[in-house]
Amino acid sequence: MRATIDIDDSVLKKIRAIKTRDGRSLGRLPTDLLAQAQRNNDALLRVPDAHLAALLKKNGVTRLHTPDRDFRRSDF
Repeated sequence: MRATIDIDDSVLKKIRAIKTRDGRSLGRLPTDLLAQAQRNNDALLRVPDAHLAALLKKNGVTRLHTPDRDFRRSDF
């Protein structure tokens, strides 16, 4: 699919530097970078509840308000 997007000059400069460094196509690079960012974000969202609860407790959080109905209740 083709689309026209506005890219900030500073971001375009970084994309061009990556293009030169990696030898990738300038047209494909924004898609690749957005897909990579989405994968990284998805990985951050899959933190197990027990791990998140341990981090919250370690950092002194005593109460958590979340709309996440799947978040298991943890004693703080």
